[in-house]
Amino acid sequence: SAIGGIIWAAGITLAGYFLGSIPFVKDNIEIMLLAVVFVSIIPIIIEYLRHRAETEKEMVAAAAEGIPGPTDDQAPKPGQHGEKDSLSRTRTSLPDDQNQPGG
Repeated sequence: SAIGGIIWAAGITLAGYFLGSIPFVKDNIEIMLLAVVFVSIIPIIIEYLRHRAETEKEMVAAAAEGIPGPTDDQAPKPGQHGEKDSLSRTRTSLPDDQNQPGG
């Protein structure tokens, strides 16, 4: 793992050195960096769209069967069904002597 990290760091450094000497790369580095970031987030976008389409299909199928989906007033609130909000979870995870201010 450490050897792989050293090889990766050295390889990226050398690639940057040699690619930086190419005029096209040197003149358009910002565009190339944005392209790398965009290509990196494409899988996230695809997965989001797939999940959204799947959820929509499930809701349409449930509506066709007459099963209502949760509305705002039907959705579980923090504290219901064994769930706690983040503040109560933090408080209950500490021993009693640490729950006091300055403790």
